[in-house]
Amino acid sequence: MSMLAASQSQPHIGAFDDAAVRHAERPNGDRLTWVEGLAEALTACYERLALPSELAYLWARPGRPVELAALRSAEGLP
Repeated sequence: MSMLAASQSQPHIGAFDDAAVRHAERPNGDRLTWVEGLAEALTACYERLALPSELAYLWARPGRPVELAALRSAEGLP
């Protein structure tokens, strides 16, 4: 139910700026991909008890409220 509600809340997945996405190859050939500054941004969210969209990160999109009772009913759940 929570995954369905999350997808209803924000159906458009945001993207990171290409300039922030980093890649590296490990000696064993595995490829690493990460977003520069993402760990710090999520730490700031945790410390401030805020969602990324509330702190105005460009890659974050605010969701809209979803009425779970109506969603349950539409899905035929008790």
